[in-house]
Amino acid sequence: MGEPVRRRGWHGRATALQSTTIEAYRALWQLLFDFDLTKRIVAVARPADEPLRWMLRNPPALRVTRQSDNLWVRLLDVPTALEARTYDVAGSVTCTPTNASPDLTLDVPALGSLYLGGASAALLASAGRIHPHRADAVATLSRLFRVDPEPFNSFAF
Repeated sequence: MGEPVRRRGWHGRATALQSTTIEAYRALWQLLFDFDLTKRIVAVARPADEPLRWMLRNPPALRVTRQSDNLWVRLLDVPTALEARTYDVAGSVTCTPTNASPDLTLDVPALGSLYLGGASAALLASAGRIHPHRADAVATLSRLFRVDPEPFNSFAF
């Protein structure tokens, strides 16, 4: 008799898992989970709000080792960009010359991150990128610019 066959298990790498519906997305992941002898799956280039963690039987088993959204913007015509953007809640964002005191001030990279909707104004404020001059200004800004799901570009350029 020969030696027993040792099965090492399948180590998959999901590099471009996309779908048009959340149901299809879950079904694709389930297919990968269900392969016999699956030991580990590496999910490359996934969005920050990836639902994969919550699809697992053991959510803490997911390890994030690297994250990048591959998406950056610098607004050149701020008033036009703010007018063109849609918002999910009522409020106002103005960017015009005025003598009134501002509700808050922020830097150019923070504005780009907020505009796309992937960054929390509260997080940017805690990092020193947004400076509130009114108590509720950061919370209001956060609600105005938040989007769901977060923006994501799976292809680096």
